[in-house]
Amino acid sequence: MREDTYIDEQSAYEFISWYFKKDKTEFTKKEFNQYLWFYDNKNKEYVLRKKCTGQYAIPVELFDKWQNHLKSQIEEPPLGVIPKWLHDEHRIKDLKAAINRYLGNNHEVSAEWIDEYNLLVKSIRERKTKV
Repeated sequence: MREDTYIDEQSAYEFISWYFKKDKTEFTKKEFNQYLWFYDNKNKEYVLRKKCTGQYAIPVELFDKWQNHLKSQIEEPPLGVIPKWLHDEHRIKDLKAAINRYLGNNHEVSAEWIDEYNLLVKSIRERKTKV
């Protein structure tokens, strides 16, 4: 038994336009509204059927292909960088944890870590007083 997904009229129009575009068949919205169903003679299957509720039924497999196509068309902006203030807050936590681990195991703590920690504390304090 075939499973269907139900969609609204606008989505059905967009779907059928996409589906038949490969065959270079285009529909206007008015032409689309004249049909109760669409059949693909090549694949011998109903592609889209209008239900009495006003919704349209699409086979799940075709709906999934269409959704994957739509997702592939989305251009995501390139990933940027973390804001400096957030980087500093993460870095200060990392430094503090590393320093505490070294102190807990009676190891020498790098002077560079202490200096960087102190500079970050000062920087964060100054930033918070400005806000």
